[in-house]
Amino acid sequence: KVTFSDFRGRRPTLRVTGPGGSVDAVAVQFQVQDEFTYMGRMPLRLGSGPKPIATVLKKVTPLRMVHAVGRAAFKSDVDNVRGVEMWEGFDRVEIEADPAAWVEADGELLGRSTRIVAEPDPRTLLVIGG
Repeated sequence: KVTFSDFRGRRPTLRVTGPGGSVDAVAVQFQVQDEFTYMGRMPLRLGSGPKPIATVLKKVTPLRMVHAVGRAAFKSDVDNVRGVEMWEGFDRVEIEADPAAWVEADGELLGRSTRIVAEPDPRTLLVIGG
């Protein structure tokens, strides 16, 4: 719902700075494990392995999101979707928002923020559920 209504046609309000330089974006998604699942039993993989990934959405349209999810489901390169940049193996990514943007982590809404710094920690714990 969010992709097809809230982000559709939205102008970039985020400045994302990282290994790919600086990019204006409407949304950023971080992934720190090899895969995550939003489609039931179908795993979605944004990158080639267990390293941190920042997916920067410069412009969101329903067709672009269908392409991105399809590529993630079939282990293809999401970076080849127009309007999407993927930064793999980053050490630091900074996001500045004007106005303040909503922040979510693992499905939990954390509130609004004007600045986020993401720095992966190699000492994290991998938990596997059964």
